[in-house]
Amino acid sequence: MNNTVYAPWSKPFHIMAKAAGASCNMRCKYCYYLEKDKNFNPNSINKNNMSDDLLKLFVKQYISAQPLNQTVFFTWHGGEALLRPIKFYQKALYFQKKYAFGRKIENSIQTNGVLVNDEWCKFFRDNNFLVGISLDGTEKQHNHYRRMIKGEASFNKVMRAIRLMQKYGVAFNILSTINNYNGNSPIEYYQFLKNIGAKFIQFTPIVERCKKGQLDYTHLEVPVMNADKSQGLLSDYEDIEMATYSITPKQWGNFLCDLFDEWVRKDVGNIFVQMFDTALANWLGYPPGLCIFEETCGHAAIIEHNGDVYSCDHFVYPRYFLGNIKNKPLTLMMQSEKQGDFGLLKKEALTTQCKECIYLFACNGECPKNRFAYSNYGEKGHNYLCSAYYQFWEHISPYMDFMKDCIMKEKHL
Repeated sequence: MNNTVYAPWSKPFHIMAKAAGASCNMRCKYCYYLEKDKNFNPNSINKNNMSDDLLKLFVKQYISAQPLNQTVFFTWHGGEALLRPIKFYQKALYFQKKYAFGRKIENSIQTNGVLVNDEWCKFFRDNNFLVGISLDGTEKQHNHYRRMIKGEASFNKVMRAIRLMQKYGVAFNILSTINNYNGNSPIEYYQFLKNIGAKFIQFTPIVERCKKGQLDYTHLEVPVMNADKSQGLLSDYEDIEMATYSITPKQWGNFLCDLFDEWVRKDVGNIFVQMFDTALANWLGYPPGLCIFEETCGHAAIIEHNGDVYSCDHFVYPRYFLGNIKNKPLTLMMQSEKQGDFGLLKKEALTTQCKECIYLFACNGECPKNRFAYSNYGEKGHNYLCSAYYQFWEHISPYMDFMKDCIMKEKHL
């Protein structure tokens, strides 16, 4: 146990809301919800809907728990968030306005794009929604894993959505998952996104494990966050291997370095890649804005369609259940000792190799969900992607040092 006092309303926290639960109109091969949310009946695309009463309760609690001088950020996720109709989000806006009490409210929504049409685009534009749209690169790269329920390709539907959002002036960014397939062609991937007019790009490495012999649609629970901090983050499982679609550390390191080289020569200030912005923030000593590189975690949780709250989107398992907003306020859950311990363990469970690393300030051990490897000292709980990130930090270090120097000189002029 730790002795830290968690004072309510002293620091903002973030809750990602799954308005449609795990329900989705696609079946992407690498989707970790396929197994993780099986208790919420994800096989029916309209089964797991947040009720209006729960929506009202969530909006009221979430806003009231935030500091008065802070913008309140609502993130609507899934599953597929657009399986809820526009009227659901109109009600959310109504409740936000009702309970804001002077606070500024901003909304973002993540979608696979399949259901985006003119009506949705007008709604997004008129209500200042930031839309995250999932696109894994070129038609061949995207369709390799991102398929509809019956197996049809989804690329053309996503591109139609992007063209519509551009037509209506909707603010959007691209969220790409980098896997064992598109991870081999970073330049082709990046040039394609540039050519379609993408200005803001986020990418996430696919890292999933499974039991040997069950390489498809069988995801293992993330490493256990043990109460015994000296043991780090351990796996419950033996006889496991990486899922076939997972990216390897070598692929991820090469992808990041090659893409950075292409970006830094031509697109600094014109195209914004979250990973590169985050790196520069860490070099400057600012908050990175990306939870996986924060020193601690625990400030970003997930609420399911039924009101259940979990410590993190990647830890939706019984041991990380914080409560239900129908009988326990969000503030008490997020300021609880259980959530505090969860967040602090990210730092306290670092391996010796991490603690000795010159790039600890930039990485902080990355996401706990990926800590199932062994360190150079044989310690359990080391990050699977460590060598990739070390390669990347080493590669960009001269550029980051230069950018930092320029920014600091300009700041003191």
